[in-house]
Amino acid sequence: NSIHLTAPTEIQHITVYNLVGQEVYHQKNLNRKYVTINPAITKGLYVLKATSRNNSWIRKVLVN
Repeated sequence: NSIHLTAPTEIQHITVYNLVGQEVYHQKNLNRKYVTINPAITKGLYVLKATSRNNSWIRKVLVN
């Protein structure tokens, strides 16, 4: 269950939440524009928050 991210600026932190709002994965000090993460999570819908130096964005992610 890999999740691939690409951003115009370096991604600093990634956090994945389940739909109840519980944090299920967190990785920091990435400092890369292209990131692949392999969270040990079950199938379902999740909310991913990625943070760079000046911005953060949130996306829904379907793991199947």
